Amino acid sequence: PHLAHMVGRNIAQGATFQRFRQARRGVIVERSAVDRAQRLYAFAHLADLPLLVDVAVSAASIRAPRWPRAQMVIALTLGLSAATLSLTLLLQRENVRRAAAEASSRAATAELATLALTDSLTGLPNRRRYDEFLAKEMRRSLRTRTPISLLLIDADRFKLYNDQFGHQHGDAVLRAVAACLTQLVDPLDALACRIGGEEFAVVLPGAGTAEARSVAERIRREMVLRQIPHADEVGGVVTLSVGGATRVPDAEPTPAMWPRNL
Repeated sequence: PHLAHMVGRNIAQGATFQRFRQARRGVIVERSAVDRAQRLYAFAHLADLPLLVDVAVSAASIRAPRWPRAQMVIALTLGLSAATLSLTLLLQRENVRRAAAEASSRAATAELATLALTDSLTGLPNRRRYDEFLAKEMRRSLRTRTPISLLLIDADRFKLYNDQFGHQHGDAVLRAVAACLTQLVDPLDALACRIGGEEFAVVLPGAGTAEARSVAERIRREMVLRQIPHADEVGGVVTLSVGGATRVPDAEPTPAMWPRNL
């Protein structure tokens, strides 16, 4: 800037001039020794002359036309960042919801699969589970050449019981039979199930005749010990009939073949 009092003043010791002396020409940013304003200096030494020419432009004047554009760029950058963050959060929330829905779906599918193989009245495995388990264990028995035993259990004179005491009491009897089987049959070694009406079955993989007979007798006795009243003409208490068979399959078996192959 033109300042009258600066005319003739020696600024050779100023930091700006000292940097001018370090190169023949160049561009530097330095604070003025005159008014301490920051400026952009372009300078050059004139060849063969003890003279130096420099042009100084205020840094503020350089930034001034760029600042609105810079503000726009900053605003756009912030807007894009905010949009990206929002989309990321929405995506994360959607992923969490999807994962929860998939977990719920898997749980529901597993529950439906369990219900499809469970008798609703007694809580025992149903006929479908019985068929699957028996076929699998018969194939295992065929491979390993080990015995497999089957017990078929029937509540004695159950129709008479329903006629005399009613179907609600009949359902209670079926649940009592299921309780006996649950109490006496280890689910890790065998399968007890309701296969229809008052009929139950116990599959005993690896069990021989003596073991099957022992399990059958324990089940029969346990039911008698419960002393559930029945008609006088059948002994006065609910009893069970148990039939059993043991064999080692000699051909690829199916549950439908079982009665003929015993």
